[in-house]
Parts: sequence; C-alpha cells; structure tokens
Amino acid sequence: MKSPWEMLKSPVGSGGAIHLLSSQNIPNTLSEMGVKYIEVCSTTKMLSGWNPLLAGLVDLQGADVGFQISQDLSHMEESFDLIFSVDFVKSLAKQMDKLHFEAILKANLHVQLVEKEWVD
Repeated sequence: MKSPWEMLKSPVGSGGAIHLLSSQNIPNTLSEMGVKYIEVCSTTKMLSGWNPLLAGLVDLQGADVGFQISQDLSHMEESFDLIFSVDFVKSLAKQMDKLHFEAILKANLHVQLVEKEWVD
C-alpha cells in the first residue's frame, strides 16, 4: 500500500489483503491498539460492513478465521465476509515468502486519506 490509510476497491488476488496489511506493519499497530480482529469484506450491498454476529462467533470459538458467504451461489465470489484474528494475520505476514499466492497483475482503484478527506 502507498499508505496505511489506503483502501482497495478491487480484488488483489489470493493473499493480496494480507500482503497489503503487512506492508505497513498494520497488524502490529492494531494489536498494540487492542484490536483483536480484522474484517475483509466484499463491496456488494448484500454483505458489507462490520458483521457483529460473525465476529462474536469467531471470538466465542477462539477461531483464527471466520467467513460468511451469500446464500446466492451465483454471486459467491462477490459476496463474502472474512474475519481474521490479528494474531493470525501477523503469523501469515511472517510467512509471506513461504506462502503460494496467485497474484492479479493489474492496477487497482483505491481511495486514500489526504488532509482528513478520502480521495480517489
């Protein structure tokens, strides 16, 4: 990421979100702030935003990963919600050179926080 405040608007390939989060040491910063979970969700209207029921289930079970997909299987790739424990993201970030991911080689749209304004 160009900055810790950049948000992607399109897919970055398997492992892309973990790589981008770890590039600015975000998991360690979040852990120091007391954050326990990171949510990665689709931008569709079907599943978007923080999912407290999924987060509660992941926390209650002590799981490292929780996921929810749409019941409409025709839109499964566009409608997802993943919650990772910060500790799990930190452990994945340490293994980025060992993990085999498939990159999507293309420019991605993003927004960035500039002088307290989100800009494209």
